[in-house]
Amino acid sequence: AERNKFKLPEILDKSGSKWTIPAIVAIVMQRQKTIEALNLKQNAIDDIKATIEDMYSKIDRLNEETVMIEKEFAAIENEGVDKVDTEASINAEIKELREMLKRCKEEEKLKIQAQISDKSLLLKKLVIKDDALFTRKKRLEHQSKLVSSKIEKLTFDITKLQKKVKEEDEKMMQFISSQKSVDEKFDSLTEALTMALMKRKTKI
Repeated sequence: AERNKFKLPEILDKSGSKWTIPAIVAIVMQRQKTIEALNLKQNAIDDIKATIEDMYSKIDRLNEETVMIEKEFAAIENEGVDKVDTEASINAEIKELREMLKRCKEEEKLKIQAQISDKSLLLKKLVIKDDALFTRKKRLEHQSKLVSSKIEKLTFDITKLQKKVKEEDEKMMQFISSQKSVDEKFDSLTEALTMALMKRKTKI
């Protein structure tokens, strides 16, 4: 209003070098590109790490499935042992009944023969049960192989991705190192701007 003119303080760094507007814009844009590039690299690494964590979760679920398969397999083995014991017991009973059949009176033969038939039917049922247990065992063995194969593949993929993370980390460190001069210039500019803002404008 009073038509006064003022001279703004110069932007000088510690070494006394003067910062011009074009130089400021250039270093700020360089710095911005560096930050954007670093963010992209870090996001890519974070994505790989998230994939690895997801794979570990899948392995945990597959391990739980393996435990369930092992439990079911053990139960089948126990059923098999019980079946053998029962079969031996029934065979012993049939043998005893046949011995009785040889010695018994005529009127008792029909009753003993009926008992032998019942026991023989039980044996047939045990054979059918044995076939069912065998089928279940085969299914579980196949399922166990599939689960093991999946765990093996996931473990292999995790190892590959972990190697990739290490490589990307090293690349990022190299990139940061290559941008050291930009960081130093930006720090110098920040300091120069801070000092300039602390100075007062002078009237001319």
